[in-house]
Amino acid sequence: MMNYGSPFYLLMLILLFFLTAGLYFLLKNRSVMLKKCILFALMMINVFQHLFKWAIYPMYDGMGFNVLSTAYNMCAFLILFSPIAFFSKSDFLKNLVFPVGAAAGLVANLVPYWYVGMSVSELGWEYARFYICHSLLFVTSALVIMLDLHKPKLAKFWQPAVGFLFALVMILTNDVIAVSLGIFDGYDKSDLYGALLGANPCFSMGPPENFAWLADISAVFTPSVFLGNNKTGMYTPILWYAIPLLIGISIIAFLLFFAIDKSGRKEFIDALGSLKEKLQNRLSKKR
Repeated sequence: MMNYGSPFYLLMLILLFFLTAGLYFLLKNRSVMLKKCILFALMMINVFQHLFKWAIYPMYDGMGFNVLSTAYNMCAFLILFSPIAFFSKSDFLKNLVFPVGAAAGLVANLVPYWYVGMSVSELGWEYARFYICHSLLFVTSALVIMLDLHKPKLAKFWQPAVGFLFALVMILTNDVIAVSLGIFDGYDKSDLYGALLGANPCFSMGPPENFAWLADISAVFTPSVFLGNNKTGMYTPILWYAIPLLIGISIIAFLLFFAIDKSGRKEFIDALGSLKEKLQNRLSKKR
């Protein structure tokens, strides 16, 4: 059975650890060109298995290209954009894809809640597909940072949060197009809003019933008009949880970038020391 702490659950985490550690120690003293070639190859393998899952995995046989091969959720978006970000000169795109990609891949491995309670034989090829795509997402994203192929700067700690909201807009747009083209199976394109509400990519249309506590958190930060207290009675897409997302992701990114960026950390600590000194001087003058 696929349960937290079960042999199959622990096995995949152990394999993920050794795959990441093994690639890191294999590549850390190699040339930048070799590092880039290996990571790019792994990214493209992940992109290929995502785009052509209908031709690779037996459970998708005969389905053809549909929404499942597009950027229909956050992990799919990150997989498809990882090689683009890898060769991009945009720090904004890199600060979105690689820190968030590492987090998303790790969380998916730690919390595979879609499959908890199911047997591995029942999952079949889906078990393999799930761990292949999310493990590769984590490994390629984490190693880009671990191997210094991208060095996040503390001054840009806000970019992953803003980028995350940008990605949500892109995912929602992707799903609008998929519904309109009729490649989002199970949803009627004549009722676009209803289809998006049913699919609810990344909870962008509102919290599901079993995640109602998210609405309570959002209520602390978000104007009630975005939380269904409006003429439609519907949650406003993305805006209903945009503020807590910005705050939460920014805090996590700050801590991560603080740990990674040595020069930025020193500048920040020096700035705090200077500010403290100024405050102390002002207080002493008032006395």
